[in-house]
Amino acid sequence: MKVAIGVFAKAPVAGRVKTRLAASVGHRAARFFYQQMCQSVVETAAKFGSARLTVWYTPQRHPFLRGLTRRYQAKLKAQRPGHLGQRLYAVAKQELCSADAVLLIGADAVELTAAHFSNAIQQLKNRADVVVAPAGDGGYTLIGLSRPLPVVFQKIPWGSAGVMNATQKQCRAAGLNLVELAPAADLDTLSDLKAWQQQQGSAFFWHKATRTGYDED
Repeated sequence: MKVAIGVFAKAPVAGRVKTRLAASVGHRAARFFYQQMCQSVVETAAKFGSARLTVWYTPQRHPFLRGLTRRYQAKLKAQRPGHLGQRLYAVAKQELCSADAVLLIGADAVELTAAHFSNAIQQLKNRADVVVAPAGDGGYTLIGLSRPLPVVFQKIPWGSAGVMNATQKQCRAAGLNLVELAPAADLDTLSDLKAWQQQQGSAFFWHKATRTGYDED
């Protein structure tokens, strides 16, 4: 099975990423942590078998993302305009033109592991229509499909705690088999960050020498 993994990332510009986290640590620190999250997620995805890896960015190309994709031999492409559901569907449809399955993940979904990817692909092989990894905030950090299904991304209150429930409702209404994977949180708040830091150790955050394209400005 040909697998494509799409990482949804924002250009890491201070004041435009991780604004909830920035309320506690400041915009520059929030940008720094977001870059670390991106690197962790892309590295995990790059190690998954022979999957084709693409980082889909918004709103513009950024030197950090260019450096990151070069390092991990991934492609870098722009997301289309529109709300998140429209962008997710557009990428899924495009990736499935040349892949048998697509996994779409957030660049801050640091709890996703190779086991999530393997299980997602196995479930799709077993005729699941949709696979998702729930997040702790009512959304999801991974969604996988083996065919374009626009209904999955319609009538969803994006950015709210009702994303997962609405997705389940849409799948039930359409007669689709949705399989939930193990939960995998993203990082949005200072408490999320502290919990992740305890798991990974401070080296995850502070080893500047290993950061790809990190800028001080």
